[in-house]
Amino acid sequence: MSDDGKKYTDPEVERFFRENKEMVEKLLREEKEIFSRMLKEKKAKYDNSTKQKEKAKETAQQMMGAFMEPEVQRHFMMMGMEFMMGMSALVQASPIPDMFKEMAGKAEGAGKAAANEFRKGIETKKGSNVKPQKVEIKDAGKKAGTGTRAPKKTTAAKKDAE
Repeated sequence: MSDDGKKYTDPEVERFFRENKEMVEKLLREEKEIFSRMLKEKKAKYDNSTKQKEKAKETAQQMMGAFMEPEVQRHFMMMGMEFMMGMSALVQASPIPDMFKEMAGKAEGAGKAAANEFRKGIETKKGSNVKPQKVEIKDAGKKAGTGTRAPKKTTAAKKDAE
């Protein structure tokens, strides 16, 4: 069944609204004001959070820019090179096999060469003479030129068990 434009009202509700028309209108006005105030507060919070997000993004970009400054990068590179050379010196002073000391010496030499190239690049301000180079790392456990690993040494206890 369709309504066909008919309105159904409760006579008591209708009488209540007629008798209390001013009070109902006042309640509706107050409700509208409260709702408007809530919308303004929500909008202000949203605008504030958007501003905070933009400020955080800007701060992050500034921090990233600070790390990318050539002077900062130069210090970090030099710090890394110094650390590697210090570790190499520690290996040279340690009571370890000569094979490891030789590898550390080669690594130190490569580090010094890289540091020199880096310095040259900083001096030219363009870095045009600093080109990526292929670094070949050989596995110390492999026999030179064979491509196979050296046989593992077995302990006397293992030999006895076999």
